Amino acid sequence: GSKDKFAIEVGDYKEISKKGRLKFWIDGKSIGDYKKNHKLDYAMASLNRITEISGDLYDESFSEKSDKEIFTAFFLLEKEKENFTSEDYELIKKYQKFTFFFWDQFDSVTCVTYIKNDFIHFLWTIVKDFVSSEVDYMKNFNSGKADILDFRKAVSDFLSFIKVRE
Repeated sequence: GSKDKFAIEVGDYKEISKKGRLKFWIDGKSIGDYKKNHKLDYAMASLNRITEISGDLYDESFSEKSDKEIFTAFFLLEKEKENFTSEDYELIKKYQKFTFFFWDQFDSVTCVTYIKNDFIHFLWTIVKDFVSSEVDYMKNFNSGKADILDFRKAVSDFLSFIKVRE
């Protein structure tokens, strides 16, 4: 892929253990901890899943919201957990399909992914201190989008790269 559009960067890939360093590039911005060397199975499965369900990765409630508003709504950041209602928990359940697990290279990343008008949108933040009671998810908020065709090509190339080495 192209770092200024969408790319998947892999380093130090070990064929036997299927481990490597991994990060994504979206709009010239990177996501992921490239220092961590872990299995790539979850990333492969999640990226493949996104391409399979891409037609279902949108919600009409996003249409009039900015990326920051969507991200805030996803994690109910405007509410205290003890004030969550049953409707809030239903909303969380509904929004689960927009979050994917990419493995340890992304364990400090909270990310929302959706597709609108043939562009895949990634909204993310990096939080290294989940122990703190005052986690500021918006402090390192970032967003980027890529043409869905560029995304699919990068995912296809990534999956082919791994399979060729199996």
